[in-house]
Amino acid sequence: MTNEQREAIEYIQKQIDYFKEQIKFIEAVDCDYYEEEYELYKNRIKQFSTVLSLIKEQDKYIKDANDITTEMSNDIKKLTSEIKKKDKQIDLMADEIIMTKPINCTKTNEFSTKKIYMSKEEIKQYFADLVEKE
Repeated sequence: MTNEQREAIEYIQKQIDYFKEQIKFIEAVDCDYYEEEYELYKNRIKQFSTVLSLIKEQDKYIKDANDITTEMSNDIKKLTSEIKKKDKQIDLMADEIIMTKPINCTKTNEFSTKKIYMSKEEIKQYFADLVEKE
């Protein structure tokens, strides 16, 4: 909540308190002369109270939204960390596979069939696709 909002809330609360005091005075005097002011003050208390509750409700929604945003940000950080770990594992697996024994496969198109060795990037993509399917 900003200082302006706090000041506005304080001002509204002071107005409510002022009108309550005025109502107490009118009730103590018990005179029909103040009947219009009495109704006016009651109406103003109701209006200011409504505005005050709306401001407080809005502040609650903002706090809730901030909490949700923070929670989502933390979840995204965790997921990013997990993705980086998986990417590193896949990279290490691809290195290990290439170092132990190159993987060959047969590629076929309409013109020819030939044996080729899979590159590290192709191996990584293969494992990434497997992880994605899970």
